[in-house]
Amino acid sequence: MDYYEERIEALEKYKAAKKSENIKNIAQTAYELGTLLYKEYAYDQALEVLSENLDTIRNNLKDEQIAETLKIVSERVFQEREISYAIELNEERMKIAEKLEDKEMQKHCERAIGYYSTLVGKEIMELMRQGRLASNDSNKNYKKGLELFKKADELSNRFAIDDYKNRINKTIKELQKKIEKND
Repeated sequence: MDYYEERIEALEKYKAAKKSENIKNIAQTAYELGTLLYKEYAYDQALEVLSENLDTIRNNLKDEQIAETLKIVSERVFQEREISYAIELNEERMKIAEKLEDKEMQKHCERAIGYYSTLVGKEIMELMRQGRLASNDSNKNYKKGLELFKKADELSNRFAIDDYKNRINKTIKELQKKIEKND
């Protein structure tokens, strides 16, 4: 069976499962179709099928299949610049790896989480830089600066990145005072 026949067969099984509304069958056929599409470099279609059925797959398939699904989805959402969601998916996958005692999968998750966290740190720094630029004495766009610093604060809170916390909070207070003073 060639690739196209295999893809068509997997798609037909998936559609039939959707019509039958058998949850376990939907999860299995979505997993099979999604991983097949991914292996054949049809990343967007794979992401669509797997993301749409992620909760169904989580609740009805084996840990190995769930972990594979999480890996595929996290790689794709990372490329779509949804870094925080990619971190969450890898943390979930890490729990499965620990449960399965799969050291290789654990290492992969640790590396991915570390890399993605570094990118979150860079994103926080960029938001702070843009916030300072917007609210400097020549631009005086304090509200825009405050908005950017609040986004940076939200990211640092969500990912427990305390390195910037004091600077962010200090600047937020200063900008709030400047806004009150100018209003």
